[in-house]
Amino acid sequence: MLVIREIQAAEHIGKVQHLLAENWAETGFDFDLRPDIEMMRRLQDAGLMFVLAAFDGDEMVGYSSALISPHTYNPAIVCCNSDALFVHRAWRKTSAGARLIAETERVAAEKGASRMLWHTRAGTPLAASLERRGYTPADVIVMKEI
Repeated sequence: MLVIREIQAAEHIGKVQHLLAENWAETGFDFDLRPDIEMMRRLQDAGLMFVLAAFDGDEMVGYSSALISPHTYNPAIVCCNSDALFVHRAWRKTSAGARLIAETERVAAEKGASRMLWHTRAGTPLAASLERRGYTPADVIVMKEI
């Protein structure tokens, strides 16, 4: 039975390197995976980050991490920005991903967010899934190495 709960990233990250590596390989980032566990701890302690994990018994099979902050130009607008969302391949044909998304939205609202922003690569199944859930593309992020 799948259970989703909020966790402290620093306490679990050492046990789920295989999930992080799978997520990183799929995402296609062009830099090494080197999680800053101490930064995650500080962000969580400050209430600026939360991490949800999906467990099948004792085994983590997915996670969602997000950052919460008031908008710089209007602090009444509190945004929750996704940091990572991943579900192990064996669980992708289940409701695990949808449940992590819904729980991320719920926890974000509970923590004061009025807007949820998911960061995903354009044209991915996740992007299409989010649009089916009522999300609309809002920004384009462009990047170059400097």
